[in-house]
Amino acid sequence: MYCSVNHSYHWYNLPRAVGLQPHPPNLTGANLSWLPVLHTRDAHPIRFYYYAAGCSDLFLRPSRHLLALNRVDALFRLTPSKAHEHLRYHCKASEPLKEIYRYLRTPRLAAHHNVPRSIAMLSGRGCLNDILYQHLEGRGYDVLVLNYELAGDGFHRKVEIMQVHDAPLFDKDGASCPFNRSMPCLHCGNRTPLTRRTCGASARLG
Repeated sequence: MYCSVNHSYHWYNLPRAVGLQPHPPNLTGANLSWLPVLHTRDAHPIRFYYYAAGCSDLFLRPSRHLLALNRVDALFRLTPSKAHEHLRYHCKASEPLKEIYRYLRTPRLAAHHNVPRSIAMLSGRGCLNDILYQHLEGRGYDVLVLNYELAGDGFHRKVEIMQVHDAPLFDKDGASCPFNRSMPCLHCGNRTPLTRRTCGASARLG
């Protein structure tokens, strides 16, 4: 399982009771019609989640998703002719385009190799969030799955999910799951063993 109480690799806004494996699973060819997700509360206007197979009974069910290696790869997939322009404008990129492209769009390098920190941060720090959201929304996507998004160290990676237009969330039985996004640990409140184990006392299960 990618997410577990037994894994010790923690990220910002991941519930403290659980951790992720240090390297994500390859989701190419996987069924992404049901995405188990997890997050703590935050004030960011764009909704992000961690892919949390093994830890969550809260699911996104995208009607149209885009799977990319990371934010930079997603940018090139959505707007190939203007990707470099966006990188320079939104992220102040000064690295040669050839190097950015090689490290962040070559699957073997993007998924498994050390990436120079200055290049990794072009994708990992979120400077592309707004422009990606704009293009995803314009093309009718409701979910972006980033299979190997980078940490600032250029080595560790996570599966990160961007939600567009408040795509609906569901519990494990397929029932719609409205909830208060200010909860310390996002859940459906349905008292499943998995939810109790992951969210603990902070879940305020009712």
